[in-house]
Amino acid sequence: MNLVVRANLSTQKIDGELVILDKDNGQIHQLNSVAGFIWQQMEAGLGADAMVKKLTQSYDIDAASAKTDLDKVLQQFKDLKLLMNEY
Repeated sequence: MNLVVRANLSTQKIDGELVILDKDNGQIHQLNSVAGFIWQQMEAGLGADAMVKKLTQSYDIDAASAKTDLDKVLQQFKDLKLLMNEY
């Protein structure tokens, strides 16, 4: 089971930050740079291992820190119901 970005969301970059409009409930989510980076990687179809590798390269952090940060951000996305399970 993989997590994927919900199809009915709209994203746009505003002043360097990624903003997500949840069309179902009219909510707007403003992501910080790391969360925005992760969101873009998810939209590109990258899996968790590939995202950890990109985080370590882009933010000059170790793999353990990248994995922890990724897990936290993905959990926040799940809590906000921005992701869905793909079977």
